[in-house]
Amino acid sequence: SLLFIFNSANAQCTNTSSYGSATLTTTTGASATISCNYATEYGTWSGVTAGYGYTTSSTVSGDYITIRSSTSSGTVVAHGLAPLTWVAQTTATHYIHINTDAACGTASSCRNITTTVLGTGCLNTSSYGTGTLSSSVTSATINCNYASEYGTWNGIVSGNNYTTGSSVTTDFITIRSGSSSGPIVAFGIVPVTWNALTTATHYIHVNTDTACGTQSSCRNITT
Repeated sequence: SLLFIFNSANAQCTNTSSYGSATLTTTTGASATISCNYATEYGTWSGVTAGYGYTTSSTVSGDYITIRSSTSSGTVVAHGLAPLTWVAQTTATHYIHINTDAACGTASSCRNITTTVLGTGCLNTSSYGTGTLSSSVTSATINCNYASEYGTWNGIVSGNNYTTGSSVTTDFITIRSGSSSGPIVAFGIVPVTWNALTTATHYIHVNTDTACGTQSSCRNITT
């Protein structure tokens, strides 16, 4: 399944050695590769566009990826084990740091780093249901969302990780913050694991597929 935005967020790595550059487009399915990054380096990625989703993979299984925007030590956009799927919050050059693990381990050996463009998420206009999470309520469900609606989710805390699933295992969800049409935090085929960038109400849009298909039948959405 697609994953947004951050697998097991335990570390944020910052390497100081630069190697390689690649340019991405806004064509869904297009990809680019930096060949022979070491797990002590970062690559420079141009063409990253706000609101678009990407998946970054490595030819070395278990590599840990940290993605920063604007500068090599800039804002962390996503971090986690490869393959890491993430959403760009800004249109800017991004810097992908490669390490062997969440402790920012290093290795002077080649791995090829590929980033694939996933496209953009969905925006529904019909609201149904509310879920509330907290430090004591770690799971909540909105029963009977249609795949043309969004649910309202309260109690989301910046920096926390969440996983959202559906009782229809092929559903595609888009998670937005602040308002139902706000910035995209994550999207993908369920289950989607994501990290909150802000402490705010979030809105989870439910669709049948990546083409934002609709269906007037019940599915239960659990975060």
